[in-house]
Amino acid sequence: MAAIRGNDRTGGAREPAKNVFGEGVAPGGDALTGADERTQLSITSGNPAARGVQPMEDNMSAPTHSTSRRRTLKQGRLTELLARREQVGTAWAERASHGLPGLGDLTQELTIIEFALTEQWPHLAQSWLPAWVISDARKLHDPSANVDGTCAICRASNRQAAA
Repeated sequence: MAAIRGNDRTGGAREPAKNVFGEGVAPGGDALTGADERTQLSITSGNPAARGVQPMEDNMSAPTHSTSRRRTLKQGRLTELLARREQVGTAWAERASHGLPGLGDLTQELTIIEFALTEQWPHLAQSWLPAWVISDARKLHDPSANVDGTCAICRASNRQAAA
């Protein structure tokens, strides 16, 4: 506790030192312990109860979402990432089949998405990785023989040829 001292500059008699609560303190110390100001500050500054202050509730450790809410958010993130992985994988296979530019960018995006998925759900990575490779390989095709109409580039070419 910082002590409030009397005024030495007036040349008059000094008042006894008082702490912030108006209690008299021993010279250079505290009324209770006799400790000097630095010691008392270090003892009481880190302990709110010692300063007569009720400690604040620790809100930093409290969960921000309920467990079910977090699970729902994580499931939604998983669904979004898997859908995006499917879209980019399809675009990659179509561009590779037609020999179009942009495969490097799509490969990079696939890598980022797959990393995010395997980082957040490592227990599922062993089943996902082979499934992704097989799925993308099945989408590769010969553009002149694509008759099933699953390739967006082939469909667009067929529409242009028909027009």
